[in-house]
Amino acid sequence: MATLTKQGQGIASRRKGADGERELIRLLRDAFPGLELRRDLRQYQTGGLTDVLGLPGYAVEVKRRRRITQGQVDAWWSPLARHADGVEPVLAYRQDKQGWRFRLFGAGNFWMETDFSGFCCILKGDIHDGTVKE
Repeated sequence: MATLTKQGQGIASRRKGADGERELIRLLRDAFPGLELRRDLRQYQTGGLTDVLGLPGYAVEVKRRRRITQGQVDAWWSPLARHADGVEPVLAYRQDKQGWRFRLFGAGNFWMETDFSGFCCILKGDIHDGTVKE
């Protein structure tokens, strides 16, 4: 029988999510050494939308699972896109043996998906124009 946390999420699942947050932060720090990124450890108590702190203007929600379906991605995206007031919502997700994927709004307020390199190019542009301070 799986052990559950107060919110009903399995401990192994929650640990995988935390490991995913740390993994993504490590990759972003390597790509952007000047950024001071960290996990939002209060998110579970406050119900916050962001898992990664240190990217001003972005609300980054991180999902890390063994398998991910398009339906799950859509379900994760909907509340993030609706409730990310004043910041750019970003859904970062990765399933086992796959690379990171990112969903965010593109031109014309349509969402787009990209890989890690594409997201880094977007961040680089925002750092260059001053939206994100490195």
